[in-house]
Amino acid sequence: MEAGQNITRNKPVDRLVIWLASIVGVCLVAAAAALWAQGGAAVFFEMLVAGIMSCF
Repeated sequence: MEAGQNITRNKPVDRLVIWLASIVGVCLVAAAAALWAQGGAAVFFEMLVAGIMSCF
């Protein structure tokens, strides 16, 4: 190995965080798709607007 080369390896904790974030993202997309399929686009968008408005 030459001097000045930095080799970084993923720690197991880093991989765990990436996997958990990926799983949460997939769950959110699945929940959005389920809401869309159940109530249609109008109900889905009304739920989004109500959620956003509750933050303010």
